[in-house]
Amino acid sequence: MIRQYCLVVGIVVGGLWTVPMSAQQTADFQAPAQPECVPGELLIKHRGGVASVVGMNALQQVGGQTVQRFDFIGVELVRVSPDRTVTDVANTLTATGAIEYAECNFRQFALRSPNDPQYPQQWGFPKIGAPAAWDRLTDARNVVVAVIDTGVSLNHPDLISNLWRNPGEIPGNNIDDDGNGVVDDVFGANFVPAVPTGNPDDDNRHGTHVAGTIGAVTNNGAGVAGTTWATNILAAKFLDANGSGTTANAIRAINYAIRMKADIMSNSWGGGGFSQALLDAIKAANQAGILFVAAAGNANSDNDAAPFYPCNYDSPNVLCVMATDQNDNRASFSNFGKKTVHLAAPGVSILSTLPGGNYGLLSGTSMATPHVSGAAALLKGAHPTWTASELKQQLMATVDRLPSLQGQSVTEGRLNLGRALPPLTACVQAPSEAAYEEVFFTAAKQFNTNDNVLGVSFTLPRKMYVTIVANGSVQLAKAGGNGTFFTGLFSGPSPNVMYTGSLRRGTVTTQGNFVPLTTSFTQVLGPGNYTYYWKLWLSGFTVQLDSANLTVHAVPCSMGGSIQAVGAGSLDGPIPEPSTTTVTQELQVK
Repeated sequence: MIRQYCLVVGIVVGGLWTVPMSAQQTADFQAPAQPECVPGELLIKHRGGVASVVGMNALQQVGGQTVQRFDFIGVELVRVSPDRTVTDVANTLTATGAIEYAECNFRQFALRSPNDPQYPQQWGFPKIGAPAAWDRLTDARNVVVAVIDTGVSLNHPDLISNLWRNPGEIPGNNIDDDGNGVVDDVFGANFVPAVPTGNPDDDNRHGTHVAGTIGAVTNNGAGVAGTTWATNILAAKFLDANGSGTTANAIRAINYAIRMKADIMSNSWGGGGFSQALLDAIKAANQAGILFVAAAGNANSDNDAAPFYPCNYDSPNVLCVMATDQNDNRASFSNFGKKTVHLAAPGVSILSTLPGGNYGLLSGTSMATPHVSGAAALLKGAHPTWTASELKQQLMATVDRLPSLQGQSVTEGRLNLGRALPPLTACVQAPSEAAYEEVFFTAAKQFNTNDNVLGVSFTLPRKMYVTIVANGSVQLAKAGGNGTFFTGLFSGPSPNVMYTGSLRRGTVTTQGNFVPLTTSFTQVLGPGNYTYYWKLWLSGFTVQLDSANLTVHAVPCSMGGSIQAVGAGSLDGPIPEPSTTTVTQELQVK
């Protein structure tokens, strides 16, 4: 049975909002007191990860049918007759010795309980020292934050520019271009149906609210602010319109986020019992270097005495968050735990985005969690090489210790982003250095579905501002037809790429009609060797360059002085995919 636990706390339409006073200390969503199992479903793991004859026979005896495999952790979702209890079936299977574990498929639940005009109502950001951090850094453009939740509103004006785009997928062609098992997953994926879809649009509101706190577009003169002003929000939907989901679907969402190279997972959900399969999935995320931020729960309960999952899972990448109010007290609904809850963040009457272009106030540890997820994203943006462990340690080491939180969490403190993100002293003052124009392409270079990438390599001696610009024009390679394509810059060989926020759309029509191409982005990069790529995503047609150039400008963090273009080079002939051999010119910044 699916249970819904919802209190409408406040809606903003056209900039107006109201909040019932009775809702100020009530978590918007609450999981059931006792974990619920999906009838007739188990998660099993064959001993050693390989199905044996004994194990297969045992499955056959209980009428088990495998409906899905999670190969990345060696687990299967098995369905048996609903009239058999999960406990009896699990005992029968594990008694054979061939099954390492068999457990119920728990239901999981959403845990609700700058110049942006509504920023003054976002009391949480001053509490966590965000303005001080924003004076140093506002963007995490190359960081991917997976919102594992009810989805994200894909057309919200305060979110759309910060949604992750899958660079390996051509929108709307009804093809799984990148071979990840999901068709047209441009912004993320929906794991509620048995066959996942590429439409993770939020049909609840919970995930959209979480996403806004993480990364609403900020300083845009509209709506609200986000903890990070620019990032990549990957929508991994596994909770349905009622805010309910299953452990199996949570595992699918985690696996997807791992495959799509997420840096941080934001998890404002829970309510199931202990699941070894889910723990295995979280540990797989840890192996991939992904920080797993989790909500502590909304039952006013001690997680040390009564574990709440996924907050309580023993994996080094789990960072568990409790909620505080405007007075820096623990929110009356918030779970706590001296040994198992790591830190606190604002979680009462939090203003953020809602579907339909709206804004509203919600309360819960679900609302505290994205403050920490967004803070982790900003840290990752400043320190791209930091591991999940380093991000976690920095966030915990820089909290504001509060008397009201004594004995209630590991740190006894509330998030302080201003302290966690110290001044970026690595950007040294220096005279302007030369900028570089690299890889000039003359006419007749053609792009098609399989030959569509150009690359440029360069080396930085220190942390610098880097602007990469692709500029040129294309036409159809032969008369007749037309086609829509996307162009963008990215930082890794296809298909394992990281979208850089430079995606643009174009359409070519008749031969001889040249369409201009321009796309660019700017970011701070540390010392080291880099290769960036310019790609055209197109299908079923060929375009020809009139001319094009791929330019790299590198200047010190002072941004002072003029820019001079030097080191121009040229390449002729076809450029192979970077997954094989990429022809580029090496650039040394002296």
